[in-house]
Amino acid sequence: MLSTSSSRLRADATLVTPLQQAVSAQPPPTRIGKLRSLLPLVVSACLLAALASTHDLEAVAAAFRDAALGRYLVLLLLLTTIMLVGDTIFMALTFRWLTGVGDLGTMVRIRGASYLLAIVGIFAGMGGLVLYMKRRFGVPMARSSGIMLLELLTEVGSLGTLALLAGLVISTAPAQAATPIQGALAVGAAAVVFYLLCFGLSRVSRLRGKASRGSTLDVFHELTAGQFLGLYGLKLVQNLSHGVFIVAAMPCFGVDVPHLVGVAFAQVVALARGLPISAFGIGVDQLSFSTLFSAWDPGSGSQVLAFSLAYTFSVLVARGLIGLIFIGGVLQKLRESP
Repeated sequence: MLSTSSSRLRADATLVTPLQQAVSAQPPPTRIGKLRSLLPLVVSACLLAALASTHDLEAVAAAFRDAALGRYLVLLLLLTTIMLVGDTIFMALTFRWLTGVGDLGTMVRIRGASYLLAIVGIFAGMGGLVLYMKRRFGVPMARSSGIMLLELLTEVGSLGTLALLAGLVISTAPAQAATPIQGALAVGAAAVVFYLLCFGLSRVSRLRGKASRGSTLDVFHELTAGQFLGLYGLKLVQNLSHGVFIVAAMPCFGVDVPHLVGVAFAQVVALARGLPISAFGIGVDQLSFSTLFSAWDPGSGSQVLAFSLAYTFSVLVARGLIGLIFIGGVLQKLRESP
């Protein structure tokens, strides 16, 4: 019993030591650094305060009381499952093509566990995944980082494509929705142009054979055009599912949104919440939904605000629960690594 406990302690120590070394190598945080770390919380608090001052909070509370929360949670479960499956497939394909390691069973555990870190921030989740692949499978950190960069780029491209396509075919909308629709089109076009530029550069690099071995950007050089398009299509399906969720879930709070409008605006919401300017997307989500969807709110904005709050915190809890389900098994595998 004592030997088992001792070996477990030694395994835990080997797991923690690299993290301790990384922390000790960092300079002590300055006062400015501490203030900067608090900035997302301040931004979220200010945004929520501003929205609270312009909305009837009693009406927001009433929207929660009248909401079909059971139906909303069923839709959220479906969305969460689709997103986890899609993220897992993306990760399994890219690591199989570019590193030769990983299967679906392994990748779903790693991806699920990374959701817990991603609550803190998208880059925290990606960083944890990169460290795990290095320790567990010996994948160079530059290569895993390149795969994460590839996923970010593909995400942006697919979000922009859906926002642009759905926005272009919107035929009727209230006059007050004209500016948000134009904004969605502009954001979508910018994202698509950025994606196409990066894709074009990767094809030029592949043709010229100029990529340097061991570089983070090698993954763009090594993927074929067919693999690029396959990953892009996968992200399109994921983000279209998110748009369908928004269209189907907002009526649970009494807000009926035209299907194409919901799909287009959902992509803008996703792009905005990915920016590292707020804590967990709180405040940014509420501002995005209120700005984009208020034209369809029968309750002067209170029902959209109620939905946005439910959306932000339910997604946060769902991702946290998924992370808790998988994190134990992932840490156990790390302890068993040589």
